Amino acid sequence: MSFDAVGIGCVRALVLGSLLASWPGALPADPPKEAPPSFSPAGTSELAGKPTTTPPAEPAEKSAPSSKSPQEAIDAFVAAAAKKDWKATFRCFAPDSRDLLVVQIMSMAQIAAVDAGEKKEALEKILAKHAFDARAAWEQAKATAKDRKDDSKRPDGRQFVKVYTSSIKDKETLFVDLLTWADEHFAGSNPVQVKPTTVKDLATAGETASCKLVSDRSEESKVTLKAIDGAWSLVLPESQYQPSGWNDGFLFGYLDAIYQWRF
Repeated sequence: MSFDAVGIGCVRALVLGSLLASWPGALPADPPKEAPPSFSPAGTSELAGKPTTTPPAEPAEKSAPSSKSPQEAIDAFVAAAAKKDWKATFRCFAPDSRDLLVVQIMSMAQIAAVDAGEKKEALEKILAKHAFDARAAWEQAKATAKDRKDDSKRPDGRQFVKVYTSSIKDKETLFVDLLTWADEHFAGSNPVQVKPTTVKDLATAGETASCKLVSDRSEESKVTLKAIDGAWSLVLPESQYQPSGWNDGFLFGYLDAIYQWRF
């Protein structure tokens, strides 16, 4: 069964989506019951029970996108994904979309790893390596929600994502680790030969653009782009920052379509 057939609906019930979905009622004291159980206290690993080393601070700027046109940006993304160059894939996205991208990949990985034995253990080691503590992240996000509620303001999805990921020092490396884990554990015994992705309906309007990516199985994925200081990169739609659209997981769905990973 492919992940995109069942995972997206489940993921929306995860930590972040559940947090905002509770608005404007009372905020839950604890993470939702369906939150993945692969969490350990800050700085420790459930596997080893020993303190972990906090990753070094992330460099000030990691290779800002440099594509000079929407087509160039799309071509770079398709090429990076085809080669499984996850670092280059990550850098195809605009900097202000990368936090949500990490949340989506991390959440989907946790859902895929529930009750999955060694796959779950391997994922737990990755999260411990990056000193990600879901309960602490939850409490920080909950405090942000309470502040907004006290000010009679609607939740700011971007702020929630930023707070939830604030403890992750190197999001790019975590992203690479998670997709490497997915490829290692869900490729199947007979990985398919990836065929070229078709780009269609590319349309540009000022500093924004959109197109569709069509896999060899004729599955379509809509892509949105924008220009920042003349350089084009992929962005996640604004709707994905809201409760009903969080964790729609464009990238995981696209990679599942071209690689036929099985979750």
